[in-house]
Amino acid sequence: MSQATWKKTATPLTPRLIRLLREAALYILGAAALFLLISLWTYQPADSAWSHRGPTIVVANAGGRVGAWFADALYGLFGYVAYLFPVMLAVAGWRVYLHRKDIEPVGLRQRLIVGGGFVLALIGACGLASMHFAQAMTGMPFASGGWFGNVIGAGLASAFNFTGATLLLLALFLAGVTLFTGLSWLRIMDAAGRLGFALVAWARAAAAAMIDRIIGMRKGDEKNVTIRPEDAYGMPDPKNIIEVPLANLPNGTKAGDTLYAGGQPVRVVEIRNSTAVIDTNHFLAGKTLIFRIKIVDIVKPGPK
Repeated sequence: MSQATWKKTATPLTPRLIRLLREAALYILGAAALFLLISLWTYQPADSAWSHRGPTIVVANAGGRVGAWFADALYGLFGYVAYLFPVMLAVAGWRVYLHRKDIEPVGLRQRLIVGGGFVLALIGACGLASMHFAQAMTGMPFASGGWFGNVIGAGLASAFNFTGATLLLLALFLAGVTLFTGLSWLRIMDAAGRLGFALVAWARAAAAAMIDRIIGMRKGDEKNVTIRPEDAYGMPDPKNIIEVPLANLPNGTKAGDTLYAGGQPVRVVEIRNSTAVIDTNHFLAGKTLIFRIKIVDIVKPGPK
């Protein structure tokens, strides 16, 4: 006769509870990052901490004894690169919050890659700080890159010389930040270049239009200057209204929201089933600019 067997099955968490847990993680990691930042900022070498016992019982660190202990340990091990820890904690909390609506948990492989990115960023930053900033410049009882940076910097410098070690450490830092935060340095450079060219072109056009309008004015004169859209940011271009997959946008995006693409603000026009309509035109495109100009003084140019 066969007997019935009981099999325990774990009850899965509800989507609402998962969202609440990830939101709670944002608060906890954010508070930890802020506490660590305050502790590092108010570090006092005389406080009793990890590496030594101070001359006084009173702890001056704003984080108390725990804050003094953490600050002394992080500064001793990693130098000024210790400030990377609160920044990365805050980034980690924000990443968890952005994916709060995801049902599936993050896989182990992805966690290892993200954690490896932090380690690479830490190695690169500590090594660079140790090689390029002398301890005498800090005025503190720890090296710029800490004990960790001294070991990494000296080891790589002996193998690759100063220039080769610098290039390698810089590559490790950039790659680590990209893996941990998802930040693309190439996109940043591309966005900075496009924004720079756009600002220069707008400044030249606006300056030319302004000069044309103030010619003939005297000291004390006031005048309203109107710049047409064609002479300012141009008219809206229908080609700049594009449709993108909704999965590429942050969770909770709705019509009317302002997002940033390549460092420039864009407006969400409409949310559809699986896509979103984005208006990438400048928010002043198609608008007339009005300035009030007053000639305060007229000074003759001096000799060159």
